[in-house]
Amino acid sequence: MEKSPQSSTPLFENQTRDSGMDIQTTRYTNKELDDFLEKSLFETEQRVIINAQTHAVSNHPPVSGRDMRPYFNEDHLAFQTLINAVNEKLRFKAACNEVITDKDVTAAEVRALHNSLTQVKGQQIVIDARLADQSSHYSTLTVFIAWAAIAVIALFEGILSMPLYQGWGYSTLEALCMALLFAGVIAAFSHLFEPMVRLGKTPRQQRLIATTLMTLLTVFFAFIAHYRAQYLAQQVSDNAANAINLHISMWPFVATSILLFVVSVAVNHFLLPTKAEIAAKRQHQTFKADKVHNSAEQERIVAAIAARQRAHAHLMQANGSMLEYGFMKEQVIMSRAHAAFELWKKHNAMLRPDHARPLAFNDTTYPFNFTTYFHRLKDQQS
Repeated sequence: MEKSPQSSTPLFENQTRDSGMDIQTTRYTNKELDDFLEKSLFETEQRVIINAQTHAVSNHPPVSGRDMRPYFNEDHLAFQTLINAVNEKLRFKAACNEVITDKDVTAAEVRALHNSLTQVKGQQIVIDARLADQSSHYSTLTVFIAWAAIAVIALFEGILSMPLYQGWGYSTLEALCMALLFAGVIAAFSHLFEPMVRLGKTPRQQRLIATTLMTLLTVFFAFIAHYRAQYLAQQVSDNAANAINLHISMWPFVATSILLFVVSVAVNHFLLPTKAEIAAKRQHQTFKADKVHNSAEQERIVAAIAARQRAHAHLMQANGSMLEYGFMKEQVIMSRAHAAFELWKKHNAMLRPDHARPLAFNDTTYPFNFTTYFHRLKDQQS
């Protein structure tokens, strides 16, 4: 008999995809082993015929004999050797040990991943609770509108101060730059007015600070208003047909400037967020980022669990496919052995000099038991 193959390339064919587990279903094949078995079975069957004819010449088995085992034992062992060769080649026991080891490894890894998933879900509960505790936050649009209003008021004050700088000898461009700088100072002062008042530790101190600041601001606005009134009176006199001596009061300008400043302070107080609100919103954004990261981490862990389970399921399926393949090859070998047993009796009877038919030929039961290594999955599971 030809020596069994020591190296071959196993293949997994007919790949399909299971929609539930998303794993590939494969069928194990080994062409080199198939070719080896087919050739060996043919040679074994030819030797069966030769052995039958050899025994027939000496009228064996005897007519009264009922035991075929002494005459067919050599041929049976040849078929058993082929079954052993299949088991040696496929090394199914080693594959089973690999599945068992991988099952333990998979269980440990999945257990660790589930523990991680539990921790991440616990973090999600904490994050959700923190987000729920957050109060409503300011609107970015409201902040933009507030700053726009403050900017308009400050620019209005700055532009009205341009004649003052021009009267001091500045060019138009320089006066415009000074006016913009003045507008920036007014906007900054209106924004810092409330924090400066809060420096007072008692309501009395706060009122004193507010009064002092408004007094100084009124004096400053009066100084500016004085030059504005003079500039406006000079412009009216220069444009009049006859020389007139016009006096314009500065107090309407002072009142207007104070009113606009108060409006700016009110906008800062009611529309712009406080430091606590800004910190709360930043914290809220941090919690939202943590929630996104937490969700992504949960998805990653769930995907890792599914991938590990799929890998183990694929290994089990491949192992089961090899089991089915080995089982089918054993069935083929045993079927050919049974056929060869009948073939042995046929050729022996044809060439016997006594033309007799031994009583042992009437028993169609195969006289030996095979040692097999592969069994169907459904037989193992039942």
